[in-house]
Amino acid sequence: MMRIRTWLLLSALLACACNRLAGTEVGNPEITVAARFGVQDNGPAASVSAMSLKVMGMGWTLAHDSGACWNEPNGHTVDFVSNAQVPLPPVTVRNGDWSEAEMMLQADSGNSTLPDSADFSAWSNPRYIKLVKITGPDTVRTLFELPSGLRIRLGFGKATIDAWRQDHRMTVLVMFDVGKWAAGLGPDMVLTYRQDGRHAPYAILSPGENTAAYEALKALLPKSFMADAADML
Repeated sequence: MMRIRTWLLLSALLACACNRLAGTEVGNPEITVAARFGVQDNGPAASVSAMSLKVMGMGWTLAHDSGACWNEPNGHTVDFVSNAQVPLPPVTVRNGDWSEAEMMLQADSGNSTLPDSADFSAWSNPRYIKLVKITGPDTVRTLFELPSGLRIRLGFGKATIDAWRQDHRMTVLVMFDVGKWAAGLGPDMVLTYRQDGRHAPYAILSPGENTAAYEALKALLPKSFMADAADML
């Protein structure tokens, strides 16, 4: 008889646990987290029409506890220009007064084929950021080659996190400041140009071509993300 009562009690507890809504347990509040990506100051003086990076994951810290919102071993490719709304699936994680959060981005490791036989405006490759800048009377069209496997770590502090929060929902906002990045192409910078399939000039910024401009933009790349801290790994 004791065994029957014990079994019935366990069955009742399991039924309650299965029917309990996530996040409603006492002492275990939860929050839904989503993410948005985009570019800022994408105006006529400087614009980016293609910028793809992989989101590898995002973690959070709460007092002495920590956890992960997203963990993407293969990366989740995001085009900051055209795929900016909600490229990551919303997740439910522990709520609370987060003290900091950290996101990892990574460049695509694909090939670095160039648009020698294609129209620059229609061509795209995730290994390149396509940047157009107007310098005086001239329009400079460039392709910045992302180093294969380049990793960028973005850090966000409490004030930024608090601005993301609304009741039981949090929207992580990751923006890239095009104007700040394009400042690396100064008016006195001399570039070597190629021609695309329509004989329109463009410049490749890579370790082996237009090296000075490449190094200037590479140094500014992490700093141009609107984060509290950013570095390249």
